[in-house]
Amino acid sequence: GETSSLLISNSTFSTNAKSGITVDNLIGNSRISLTTVIGNNYNGLYVSNTQGKISVVTSMFLHNKHNGVIITEITGTLELTNVNCSKNQASGIVVDSGTLSFQMSDSLVEENGGQGLHILNQVNSTINIYNSQFVRNSNGEGVYLQAFRYCYVRLVEVLSLGNSQNGALFTRLS
Repeated sequence: GETSSLLISNSTFSTNAKSGITVDNLIGNSRISLTTVIGNNYNGLYVSNTQGKISVVTSMFLHNKHNGVIITEITGTLELTNVNCSKNQASGIVVDSGTLSFQMSDSLVEENGGQGLHILNQVNSTINIYNSQFVRNSNGEGVYLQAFRYCYVRLVEVLSLGNSQNGALFTRLS
């Protein structure tokens, strides 16, 4: 199988003054599994300037004072499987700027203070969301995809309900 440059498993990151986990300038594969990131003063998980594959499996990002998960400037693959990003004060999940293969399945994004899932500024990306729920996000869309060029998007078995704006908003896609 694939080897990981960074592996975080069976861990808890809680009540830190900044983010629970920050990853910057990583080239290679990373995996976060069976991990709880809760009540941090900024983001739960913050990843920037990465190339490779990021897998987040069976993990929770809850009650953080900004985003549950934010990933910026990524080239590669992002897989979220059985992830709970809920009750964060900003958005549940934000993915900004990159070229990626995004796979999300069996996940829950609910009662965040911003968007549920916001993916923006993508070029040549593929977005697949399967069997996931976006529920009661209080200041935006359940799923918000914005500013895509040469991208492919597929949502299957998605439940988006009770969000303060649209269940799903797709804008500036080509």
